[in-house]
Amino acid sequence: IDFLIIFYEKRVKRILPALGIFVLFTSLLICLIIQKPEYYLLIGRRSLLGISNLVLYKTSTDYFANSSALNPFLHTWSLSVEEQFYFIFPFLIWFTGFASKNKNGFRNFYFVLITLTLASLISFLFFYQKNFSVAYFLMPLRFWEIGIGSLSYLLLKNSNKNKLNYFINKKFFILKNSDFLFLTILLLLFIPNNYGQLSTILMVFSSAILICSISKNSITYKILTNSKLVKLGLLSYSLYLWHWGIIVLSRWTIGIHWWSIPFQIIFIY
Repeated sequence: IDFLIIFYEKRVKRILPALGIFVLFTSLLICLIIQKPEYYLLIGRRSLLGISNLVLYKTSTDYFANSSALNPFLHTWSLSVEEQFYFIFPFLIWFTGFASKNKNGFRNFYFVLITLTLASLISFLFFYQKNFSVAYFLMPLRFWEIGIGSLSYLLLKNSNKNKLNYFINKKFFILKNSDFLFLTILLLLFIPNNYGQLSTILMVFSSAILICSISKNSITYKILTNSKLVKLGLLSYSLYLWHWGIIVLSRWTIGIHWWSIPFQIIFIY
């Protein structure tokens, strides 16, 4: 029980204060700017409960439609997916015995996590073409992405004992491959939305492999551990919240122009 309480306490302190301030200020501004802000305010309120993705799913929102570019709370869907994941994840850690370090706790947790991750990935692949909104917005079909991140952590945590991690580090991965993979991940950011399913899968698995096997002597490691980038990473949650809000408010008012971009970047930062 103590483990669950501590886990949720940390998540609440990390997520809610920054989110609450963003939703409050953005809601006040859109009430002054937009004539009928009710729908946007609804999504903002639901984001505080971690269910804005469900509202967007029920309204069949197309994330990449032009109308979505005017929704200041659109991006909170991914935070809601994360919060829903956080709701069930500690129970998996607890019930498998991993948290209490039971004899078979690691094995049980590993098996459950792999099973759920595979089931989620298969469902994502199946629904992506048949019902895009289901695959895009709902947590069970996004579980595999965070699940692979969790599995990457387990591989690193038990790197000396894990044969798969040894294979990735010693047999498959070399210094040049680390930098090549990092470059590949950057290029995947520019793949058109028509290939979103493929790029998502490649991005997640490439990132997981890179995390598990990056060499400290590689150019990639030096870039990612640069003090300025690390500071940017520490600010990433707040930047994630504010970047889209500033962009949308700009679209509703002055627009986005070559001369306005520096000021908008400053406001976001």
